[in-house]
Amino acid sequence: MFKERSNALPSGFQFEGYRIDGVLGAGGFGITYKAIEIAVGRAVAIKEYLPGDIAARHTDGVEVQPIATDDIDEFDFGLESFRKEAEMLVGFRHPNIVTMFRYFEANGTAYLVMDYEAGQSLYDLLETRKTLPEDELRKILFPLLDGLEAVHAAGIMHRDLKPDNIYICEDGSPVLLDFGAAREALGDHSRSITTIVTHGYAPIEQYASRGNQGFWTDIYGLGASLYRMIAGTRPPEAPSRGREDPYIPAARAANRTYDPNLLAAIDWALRMDEGDRPQSIPIFRKAIEGAIQIPQAGQRAAQRPTAIQVAGVGIAASVAIAAAAGAAWYATQDSGRNSAAVELAGAQEKAQAEEQERRAAAARKAADDAARRAAERGRLDDERARIEKDRLELEAERKRIEEEKRLAEEEAERKAEVEAERRAREAAERKKLEKSMAEQKKREEEARKKREGTQLARKPPPEKTGGIATLVGKTAYLSRLDPATKRTRRISISFRPGGGLDARCVAEDLQGQQIACERTIGKTGSGLWSYADGQLCFSAPVIGQDRRVCYRISGAGPRYRASGGGPLSGGFMLR
Repeated sequence: MFKERSNALPSGFQFEGYRIDGVLGAGGFGITYKAIEIAVGRAVAIKEYLPGDIAARHTDGVEVQPIATDDIDEFDFGLESFRKEAEMLVGFRHPNIVTMFRYFEANGTAYLVMDYEAGQSLYDLLETRKTLPEDELRKILFPLLDGLEAVHAAGIMHRDLKPDNIYICEDGSPVLLDFGAAREALGDHSRSITTIVTHGYAPIEQYASRGNQGFWTDIYGLGASLYRMIAGTRPPEAPSRGREDPYIPAARAANRTYDPNLLAAIDWALRMDEGDRPQSIPIFRKAIEGAIQIPQAGQRAAQRPTAIQVAGVGIAASVAIAAAAGAAWYATQDSGRNSAAVELAGAQEKAQAEEQERRAAAARKAADDAARRAAERGRLDDERARIEKDRLELEAERKRIEEEKRLAEEEAERKAEVEAERRAREAAERKKLEKSMAEQKKREEEARKKREGTQLARKPPPEKTGGIATLVGKTAYLSRLDPATKRTRRISISFRPGGGLDARCVAEDLQGQQIACERTIGKTGSGLWSYADGQLCFSAPVIGQDRRVCYRISGAGPRYRASGGGPLSGGFMLR
C-alpha cells in the first residue's frame, strides 16, 4: 500500500508524459512517487525535489515554491545540487544500483525518473523478520559491495546508506536507492534544514557541516545496516558514542551464529574515528573474507590516506604515500606491532594496486558505458518518437473508425426510421383496404341476402319442386333434387292391398355419395293411398301432421307428371 503525504501530487496527475499512481516514500528532502510512463506503459519511480523545511506546494496543489523570501537562495542551491547529482547518476548502469532514466524540471521544482521494481525495502523486511541468517545476509551484502565499489570508482558517494534505502527485489537481489549527495550539500549550505542524517546509520563526520567525509562514510552506513541485520536493532547514534561508548560489539549483539570475520569487519566499519575504518570497499571486502588482519584502533595511518578526494583523483597515490608513512611510524614501535604494521602495509599496498587497476578498468568501462548509453539514449529517443508517431496514427485511425461507425449508425437509424414509416404507411393502407373490403363484403352479403329473399319469395316451397316418379307394379319410385340442400332424395313407395303403403328413403349428394335421408313421409314410413280420376292420393303423417296429399297425373304414354302438394310433387312415370 502506498504511503500518504498531504502535500504530494495527487494520484492520476499527469505531466511530462507520466501519470502519478501513488507515493512510495517521503522525507525531509522530497517525495518519491510510483508512476507510469504513459507512451510505453512502463512503471517508474519519480523522485521530486521538495525540501519540506524551506519549500511547500502552492495552493493549486501542483507548483512548488520557497516558503519565505529568505529561503529562495537555499532552495535554488539545493535544486542545483539535485541537478548535479542527476548528471552523475543518469545513465549509470549496475544491477545493484537503481537505474536513473531522466532528469527534468517542472512545477517549479525538479524530478529524477528511476527504474521501478516490485519488492520491499530492507527496513520493511527487518520489521517483520528482525534479523537475517548469514546465508541470506551474504546474498544481500556482496551485491551491495559490488554496487558501492562501482559508484565509488566513478567518484560518487551514497551518503545515506541505511535499510530504508536498500531495496530487496522479488528475486531477492538488492538495489541501492536514494543517493544523498544533493541533500548533504543542501544541509551543509543551509541553516534551515534539520532532517539530514539518519540516527544510528550516519557516522560522526556527517553531523558536522564540514566533516571529513569519504568512502569510509558509506562503509559506516553499510556496517550499521549489517549490524541491524544481525542484532535486530541499529547501533547507537554517533554523537552518543563518546568516552563511554554504549556500542555493543557485533559478536555480543548478534542473536544468531555468524562468521567471526564478518562480525569483526562490522565492528571495524563502525569505529567512530573515520581514519580507523576501512578506507575502501575492496579493503572492507577482504576483511569480511578474512583475507587481511584488522588493525587495532589507532593503527590507522597504514590504511588511511591523509587526504582522500571523493572524485577518486589521486587516491591511489595518496594511499601509497600514507601507507609508506605508516610503515615508517610503526617501525619505531615494538617489534610485534611493527611486524603487524608491515604486514598490513603490504596488504594495503597490494589492495591499493588492485584497486587502482580496477579503477582504470572501471574508467575504461565507464567510457564505453557512456558511449553505449549515448547510443541507447539515441535509440530510445528514436523509439519514443516512433511510438509517439504510431500512437498519433493509431489515434487518427481510431477517430476515423469511430467517425465511420457514427455515420454508419446514423445511416442505419435513418434507414430504420424510413422502413418504420413505410411499414406504418403500408399497415394503415392495409387496414384501410381491409376495412373497405369488409364493408364491400358486407354490402355484397346484404345484397345477396336481399336477392335471395326476393327469390325465395317468388319460388314455390321446396316440397312443390318437381321430380321423376316411376311405378313398377305396385311400387312407386320418386327421385327429387332439393336445390336448398343440394341433395337428391330417392324414395320408394310400396302399395299394399287395402290402400296401405311402405316407404323407404335413400338420399344421395351430387357426387352420388349416400347421406342422411330426410324423412318426409313420416316416422313410420306407412300411410293410406288411393288412385282415382287421374290422382294419386295418400294419407300419411308428414312433418308431424296427418294430412292427405294428392298428385294429379297428366301426360301421355308411360311418362306422366304429377302436380299438387307434398313431397311427391313433380314428374313421375307409371309403368
